[in-house]
Amino acid sequence: NCRPELGDGRANPLAAAGVRRALAMAVDKEAISARVTRVGERPARTVVPPGSVPGYESPDGLPFDPDRARAELDAAGWRLDDDGVRRNAEGDAFPTVEVLYSTGSPRYRGNSLAIRDMWRRELAIPVEVMGRPGKDYRERVESGEFTVARGGWFGDYGDPTTFLDMHLDRKSTRLN
Repeated sequence: NCRPELGDGRANPLAAAGVRRALAMAVDKEAISARVTRVGERPARTVVPPGSVPGYESPDGLPFDPDRARAELDAAGWRLDDDGVRRNAEGDAFPTVEVLYSTGSPRYRGNSLAIRDMWRRELAIPVEVMGRPGKDYRERVESGEFTVARGGWFGDYGDPTTFLDMHLDRKSTRLN
């Protein structure tokens, strides 16, 4: 959720690109593939999975790099204080990141718990997971009542836009 405000009206730290980069670089996708999902899939670091569209070369994407992730959070204004709490310049603690997932598959819960643990360990931010049945999950995502939500997409035609267009804000035609 990259909107300026969270569903309850608080400022959304994920509106800052540096915070989103930090979150991405603090997830060890290789470890999730090897120890959580365990089905042999290749981890992807980009929206358009490498090799999924003939003739299109995906960029490298962001690697697992906890040190750089912490530096990104610091640069975004969320510094670790002496008590181990990330705070902004006003002294506000980093808000709890809720990872929303649909309860339709045990894999979704496992992935969410792994990400929660990585963000807590690598970034020292508060994270909770929240599983919801399909209809409630969809309603929360559609209304913006989430911080981070599990998502998935299979490209339905052979062009990068099959993946990229889902990030357009249809109301303003800008990227989310």
